Order: sequence, then C-alpha cells, then structure tokens
Amino acid sequence: MRTFIIVGHKATTSPDFSLEDIPGTSGRLDILCRAVTAAFVLSHGIRKDVCVYLILLGGQEPKTIRLCGE
Repeated sequence: MRTFIIVGHKATTSPDFSLEDIPGTSGRLDILCRAVTAAFVLSHGIRKDVCVYLILLGGQEPKTIRLCGE
C-alpha cells in the first residue's frame, strides 16, 4: 500500500472561503485537491492501493482527512 501524507499549513478548516477564489481564500486547498488526484488517478483507472492523509492546519481546529482507495 502506498501512503501519502500531505500537510496544508495554511489550509483552512472553516467554511469561510470564497468559491470564486479558492486558491486565495482557502489556504491553497486547491493544491491539496490536485495532490489527491495525482495520488489516485491512473491513465485508465483509479489506484486501489493508495491511502492519502490530508492534514489541515490552517483553522482554529486542525483536522486530518483520510482517503483510501479500497
């Protein structure tokens, strides 16, 4: 199993960001989404042997999100 741990030092955990400006107001949450896509997507399918941990440290309460391909 491949495990990726991605830390978002400024990625917000609150819903107070603008959908029109996600890169500027969410602490670059868009980069974390791209990393998740890169970890799971193959040219003709999805990897099943991957687990991604997103650690969001930018809000009042830090959170960890676990995404597994199983």
